[in-house]
Amino acid sequence: MKQLEEYKINRIKQSSQFVLLNESGKFVASCDSLFPATKQINVEVKYWSPFIESVFDSLLELQIGDAELYFSKVQSPKEDLLGFYDFSFSKIELEGKKYILWIIYDYTHVYKEFFAYQQNRNELILKNERISVIQRVLQSQRDILSRRNVELERLSHFKRKYYETISNGIKTPLNAIGGISHLLSKNIKDKDTIEYISAIEVSLNQMKDLVEELIILTSVDESIEFDNVEFDICDLLNDISTRFEKMAADNDIMLNISVHSEIPENLFGNYTYLKHIMNGLMMNTVKLTERGRINIEFSPVQVEGKQRFLIEFKVQNPLNGALPMQFNGNGNGYSSDGSEKYDLQTTVHSEIELRLSIIKRFVELHDGIFSIENTKEDGAKVAFTFPYQLSPS
Repeated sequence: MKQLEEYKINRIKQSSQFVLLNESGKFVASCDSLFPATKQINVEVKYWSPFIESVFDSLLELQIGDAELYFSKVQSPKEDLLGFYDFSFSKIELEGKKYILWIIYDYTHVYKEFFAYQQNRNELILKNERISVIQRVLQSQRDILSRRNVELERLSHFKRKYYETISNGIKTPLNAIGGISHLLSKNIKDKDTIEYISAIEVSLNQMKDLVEELIILTSVDESIEFDNVEFDICDLLNDISTRFEKMAADNDIMLNISVHSEIPENLFGNYTYLKHIMNGLMMNTVKLTERGRINIEFSPVQVEGKQRFLIEFKVQNPLNGALPMQFNGNGNGYSSDGSEKYDLQTTVHSEIELRLSIIKRFVELHDGIFSIENTKEDGAKVAFTFPYQLSPS
């Protein structure tokens, strides 16, 4: 296999060079396969490059039989020898004379791939480290937010309990006053005194409404979820009608409530929220209507496969000056025709906007749709959807 031997020799020639130096470190001979060293004959090798100069004294100390001096990854040792090389130096004897054998291995292609791999690896390590730092920072922020949320929940729970305690504390004397005024109205025949007692009952009912709205507002802040229960829709409507009957009569309002025949009496759903919504809308409607008619209509509707109420409050009022106002939904107040603004500094309008905002929030918490339409010709219409199920019993 002479050809194979020749091929090996040629490959070695292409990737390496052998240089002989005498014992004083001067060029003697070279195969010149990588760079022209024969031009440097009788010149000390230390002047060939700064790297060789740095190891020159160690080369002169080499003895026959010593382990070779090996230097790897020498980068571009000379202007005409660019790349990456390995150098080996050893002491040998040829024809009775001692020489320093310098072998140069050209590993430029190998080291370039190695350095590219190492660079990519280092970049990957740095990238992973940056990701790890970001993750630690995010986790730290999450921990801080979690601790803040726990503290906020604790404070909110304390606030809710405080409101509940105050509300219940106010309810007790109000109920006592209501009971006393009711007994007095049964036993007193004097017309003037009866009117005074009636005024007391009106103020008492207003106080009860304020306490009830305080509880409602607390439940909005806390996002309290009341359990679904079975309830009779007719009982709910009767309670609402009884509660607002006197206020409606005082404002010369006709109140009409109708329920579609397809809605059964016994339903299953969030009774507490529905009651708050109905009471709040009735309070707003009655306060803003004079000498008109309020129609409340219940009808079934399907929304994304779920059974829901479609409840509409229709207010008919012939007096433009007392037309129910429209909620803009942005906290800027109400207007009767889209241009005229009412001063929200007044207690009545501020109270109405707050109540309507709460109602809208309640509806949206149940994935419902809340809308208001208002014209001077047809009056106002408030509509919303609310989920329900058939009674499981």
